[in-house]
Amino acid sequence: MNKIPTLCLAILLGSTLFSSAFAQTPCFQKTCPPTELDVCDQTDNDPGLWHYIDWWDPAAKTQNLADAEVDLALVAETDCAEPLSVSFEMLLDLDGDGAPETRIASDNLADIPAAYVPYNNYPDPALLEWRVFDLRPVDPEANYRFGLQTTADGNVHTYRIGWNTEQAPDEWATLQLPYGKHQVVWTISDADGNEETCSTEIDIHDCGKPTLTCLNGLSVNLMPTRMIQLWDTDFLQNAADNYTTLNALTFGVRRAGDGSGFPLDSAGMPNHALIYDCSDIGQHMVELWVRDAAGNTDFCTVPLSVSDNSQYCSSYTKLLAICTDYCGVNFPLKPSFSFVGQPPCPSARHLVWLERLDK
Repeated sequence: MNKIPTLCLAILLGSTLFSSAFAQTPCFQKTCPPTELDVCDQTDNDPGLWHYIDWWDPAAKTQNLADAEVDLALVAETDCAEPLSVSFEMLLDLDGDGAPETRIASDNLADIPAAYVPYNNYPDPALLEWRVFDLRPVDPEANYRFGLQTTADGNVHTYRIGWNTEQAPDEWATLQLPYGKHQVVWTISDADGNEETCSTEIDIHDCGKPTLTCLNGLSVNLMPTRMIQLWDTDFLQNAADNYTTLNALTFGVRRAGDGSGFPLDSAGMPNHALIYDCSDIGQHMVELWVRDAAGNTDFCTVPLSVSDNSQYCSSYTKLLAICTDYCGVNFPLKPSFSFVGQPPCPSARHLVWLERLDK
């Protein structure tokens, strides 16, 4: 077994104790943003930002990416004789596939033109594709550009990622980032080489309910088939949403009191229609529902009046469908009944529809 000479061991231990005793303590104290930032947006989408032919939101079916204000700031209290060094790296998922593809950072800010974002430059910078994010009707000198704002109040310094312009470089606007999952990593260090980091995961999403207005009421007459099918849009006056376009909103309908939540059929799909027949003549209440691309819902109710002004229902009384061991025309009928159909029936039994004929 090799032994360390006594003199060498003493020098080694002395060096370790000496470096620990005289290790530099950071001359700053940082206050990090939250490690997880949930941005629940209910504001109307800004048509002047993130709205261009290159962008596409498949859920909302629009080239105008929904966005929300995000305050991204690091605060440091400092007693340092020299200025602190602060940098950031922001990774954005602008195509909504769950992985970041765009990098904006302190080391590439000078290369990013006003009104543009360096799309698809992460992780491979060679795939960089410049895309417009600011299409506000302003002069080029007033287009937004990404930057790092620094302010001081005594020995408390605040570093904030924001937008300014060539026209007014000292005026800063709060970032508006598209919906999605993004990340920001801050690095702060002093002149003695003490370095610390902060990381924030950002989730920007829509939580504003759609607005929905139903018709004041609806009156219908049964058809010669002694029934009528009504669609969800038959009850709709207008609808809108802060995020989802009208053609991407989903509607559903149900008889009031027949369930809760957004109306779904037996296959789990939106229930778009209701059928009324001779047994439904009279007054009803109908629930019309709307759902946006983020799953937010709202509903309103409509009074419905079902009539049989042409007396299509006067010649018969419809009975409830029944399951029987008999199949099709083999069903034994009394003279006052007529076989009118046989849709599928669970198990080995058969579902039979009967009509009673008036004499």
